[in-house]
Amino acid sequence: MHEFKLNGKTRIGLTSDFVRNAPLGEKIQGYFPSHDSQNMILPEDPSLPILLVSAGSGFAPFMSFVEDREKAARSGKKTGPIFIFHGCRYVENDFLDRLLQRASTLLEIETFRAYSRSDPSEDGKKR
Repeated sequence: MHEFKLNGKTRIGLTSDFVRNAPLGEKIQGYFPSHDSQNMILPEDPSLPILLVSAGSGFAPFMSFVEDREKAARSGKKTGPIFIFHGCRYVENDFLDRLLQRASTLLEIETFRAYSRSDPSEDGKKR
């Protein structure tokens, strides 16, 4: 479950909290928009570099790409660099390093980060 601190209070992710509190065995309806899967695939050649951009919407969709490259490296294939442009509100909520910890021992990963807010107490204030 995703937990983070905001203004000194521990917050939890809305969906993960809902699922966690659902009774065991309960069916949960959800909507998952269908996308053309041909648009989000890695190049067949793992030695080619890839560019991943997660600009505030989360990095989860790209973890399978990183894991695929990690698997290729473990099997002895040459892998190209991964360039990640990652954005989130606060540096305190940036969990990207933790997500990439294992993969970064095998892969060349370069991250570029941007934070839309520097101070959580500024949240909601007009600028």
